[in-house]
Amino acid sequence: MPQIAEETKDRQVDPQAKDERIGDDLEFARKEIAKSRESEASAFRKLDTLKSRMFDVSSRLADLEAELQNERDANKLKISNLEKAHGNLEKECGDLKKECANLEKERDQFVLMASNLTEEREKFEVALAAEREELRNKSTQHADLEDRYLNRLADIAELGHAITRKEVQLTRVTAQHEYVALRNHIISTLTPTKERLHRAITKPFYSKARRRAEKAVASEIAMVAQSGLFEAGWYCENYPDVAQSGGDPLRHFVLHGAYELRDPGPAFSAFKYHQKYPDVTEAGAPALLHYLRNGRSEGRLAFKVGEDS
Repeated sequence: MPQIAEETKDRQVDPQAKDERIGDDLEFARKEIAKSRESEASAFRKLDTLKSRMFDVSSRLADLEAELQNERDANKLKISNLEKAHGNLEKECGDLKKECANLEKERDQFVLMASNLTEEREKFEVALAAEREELRNKSTQHADLEDRYLNRLADIAELGHAITRKEVQLTRVTAQHEYVALRNHIISTLTPTKERLHRAITKPFYSKARRRAEKAVASEIAMVAQSGLFEAGWYCENYPDVAQSGGDPLRHFVLHGAYELRDPGPAFSAFKYHQKYPDVTEAGAPALLHYLRNGRSEGRLAFKVGEDS
């Protein structure tokens, strides 16, 4: 019975109040729909903005990838040129070894000839003594024997001069061979360090290894520039390929020249520094970079280009 009474009460609600309630509900629904449409429009605007930014990022990424590929191609070409230069040096070293072996054989022949002439001279001296005793009164024969003896002495002297010249030539060729061999050893020992650096630099731009490598290169460039030992004009004049490339000579030296035994200027010889301090070579450290980081504070010497070490 109470339930029936409640239903009867609901049926007796004022129709006008009911219409107002329905109107309020409709107004609330319209406002909610308007808010939803506004939120949807805002979302579309943000989506358009994100699409535009994504397009810009994609374009930038494509440009960076193209730049990276160009740099890789350039590095491959430089590595190929270095390998060709290394091959030429090895061939030159082989030719010098052959020439050195031929000179050693020729020297041995001269030494043997000198030994034979010395023995022959001794025999002549013995014979001369005997003949002098026997032909003391025969002045004509004695004079002839004296002439033969003097001629032999002249031959021996000339042979001695020839041997001396060959020994000087052999010494020069041996020194040149040792220089080429040591230079090849230094470059081959520094090459792994250089290759690690270039592999890091050629990694994607977002790579931590590349960022560390670029930071290290920038630090080395600043250190070399402040040292006063790098002279760009002198470097380009002595290494025309650097000038022809049109790149920054200082950056070329830090990335390439230091590992190829190129001198930064007349006041510092990379080869003589490595020659004086082989532990620097075995550590895979380029001469000038090691000198500026550690060598100078350790009391190590720097040699000018053309100066004897």
